[in-house]
Amino acid sequence: MAYIPPHKRQPDSSGRPSPVPDSLALQFKKVFKSTSSRPNHQANDIVHASMVPGNWSVIGKRDDHNDHDDAFPSYVHLLPVSLEVFERRNGEKSLILVKKGNEVQGNVSVSPWVAIAENVQKCLWPSFDVVRKLMESHEDFFDDTKLKLVARFGKSVFFGTQKFSLDAARKSPVLESTLRKLKRIFYTGLPASFKEKIVNDVHKIGLSFVNLKVTYYIKLLDSTQEDVIFCKCKLDGDKILQLYKVKLNPVRHMGVDLSCIDKDLDLRVRLYSTKNLTTSLTDDEMHSIKSLINSAIIDPNVRGGLRWPFGKSVSEDRYEVIGIWHTVSTAYKSESLRLKFRHADRFDFIWSIGETTWETELFMKKIVSELEENADENTISDMLKSNMKIIWDHFLSCEEPIFSMN
Repeated sequence: MAYIPPHKRQPDSSGRPSPVPDSLALQFKKVFKSTSSRPNHQANDIVHASMVPGNWSVIGKRDDHNDHDDAFPSYVHLLPVSLEVFERRNGEKSLILVKKGNEVQGNVSVSPWVAIAENVQKCLWPSFDVVRKLMESHEDFFDDTKLKLVARFGKSVFFGTQKFSLDAARKSPVLESTLRKLKRIFYTGLPASFKEKIVNDVHKIGLSFVNLKVTYYIKLLDSTQEDVIFCKCKLDGDKILQLYKVKLNPVRHMGVDLSCIDKDLDLRVRLYSTKNLTTSLTDDEMHSIKSLINSAIIDPNVRGGLRWPFGKSVSEDRYEVIGIWHTVSTAYKSESLRLKFRHADRFDFIWSIGETTWETELFMKKIVSELEENADENTISDMLKSNMKIIWDHFLSCEEPIFSMN
């Protein structure tokens, strides 16, 4: 039987066929003392720095709700949803928090966007302090490293564990303490209508169009370190794939997830760093990486838009292709914010899973600049409240469902 590459196989009914130099990798691990419980080569993985501040909080509980009883109001339910890309990987069903009905909001002591800003700031301030000290003590290493504070929009999705089943979690009333016992991921795939709604509002937010980019991301595993690098590529005038940037796997320094029960969507805020390796690679390393990229075949009929001839997705027994993304992104910006919409067509070679999603990211670049300039906590607090008010007003409503209900 002829060999069929993984992303040419059709494991589902969708109707469509479905690295870092040794020295830099070791430095990166030593500086951040990565403690991610997952292997770094998993799809969409971000390395976690040691002692990463972060939490999951619920926005929308009422002041008249009994604080000693962690039950959600009766109109908040856990409902099963269909999320094949994660269920195939984890072998588990998934649940989301949903508000049913049009319950009128009760007494709330602070505005929800203020509560969100307070949750973010209590993690942001100490985590940035750790990063700043690392950058000061490893100044040369942190050349070409960028810090980013980004908000993403989607839904917190809960999975059962061996010790706690989803059936137990679904018992009424829903308990916050129960949800904290479950595994959780944040799903960011949104309908195209969400992007269209935000685009119609960009002038209200003070954003202006920047550019539209078509990019291929090739995710490589360095077998000598089991670390991951991302290669950013674009097509030249002759439709030939060209490498223009190589980055280390992002390192997360802070993560805050907020379930907003009065809104359609939830919020994730992350502080992370990326390091550009393009000028740091040796000639031999760059040659190995480019040989992989040059052997790729552009094929719009496969997931991720690229495929490799048999045996050509590994270079000199060191770098191996483990994932590909074909993205079309549109960017808008203001003095303090940068908004990016991304249509991403992905394929994970390890799990043989592909998906196509619309995603939205809001980069709070002015806050990062102020943090780097040693701004005081009150300044950062005011900026966070302003940004979270924009998010609450414009980015957490989605009329079209993002999941199919089971």
